[in-house]
Amino acid sequence: MRRKIGSVNIISVVAILCIISSAGATYFLVGQIKQSEIDNLKSQYETERNQYENEISTLNSQIASLEKILNEDSQNYVKNMINGLRDYSNGDYYYGGGMAYSIEAHDCYDLDSFYIAFLYYLSASQSYDSAVENYSSAKTYFDEAIENASNNKTRRVAEIYSSLSDTYAKAFSELSEAYTDFSDACWYYDQNDYNTGNFKLELYNEHIETYNDLIEPISGLEDDLNTLLENFDII
Repeated sequence: MRRKIGSVNIISVVAILCIISSAGATYFLVGQIKQSEIDNLKSQYETERNQYENEISTLNSQIASLEKILNEDSQNYVKNMINGLRDYSNGDYYYGGGMAYSIEAHDCYDLDSFYIAFLYYLSASQSYDSAVENYSSAKTYFDEAIENASNNKTRRVAEIYSSLSDTYAKAFSELSEAYTDFSDACWYYDQNDYNTGNFKLELYNEHIETYNDLIEPISGLEDDLNTLLENFDII
């Protein structure tokens, strides 16, 4: 607005000077006054322009920094999701090994081959321990991915995987303890100590009940994940 006002005043001065062109002293005085006003306006304009240019430069720098942060966040999200899925897959691998050992152990137990069952149940327990370690590690990565998610969908995917990992870690920890107790029971049965063996078997059954309660949410979480991954977009 200052520039428009200044322009109108200059036009008015020119018109006035045309009318009183014979008054040389007055023309010179008015000219000096208006030139001073013009210089002031130019100085104010230059000051404001420099201020705006500085603000624009600062804003552009902030935008560039923000873009860099967003790119880093996206990379961190992907990196943590990949690491999390790797450990999650390893957890599944050891879970499968635990199941295989437990099936062999059950078969031996049914045949009263208690010492062989003892070894298989112990191996099952160790496999579930390894599964727990990997699911716990996966949860740590998924939690980190949550912090770097680019939108609600990517955040929700990481959240569900984190919940799955946490549930599996807690459930299989209980299962590991269950098979440790079953392994101990078989050891005592092999030593003809059925009282202690039965006590250990009761502990096994308690752990299995807890395991069943812990594992119950898995189906719902997997359904939520499958639904979310339909038409999934990381951007």
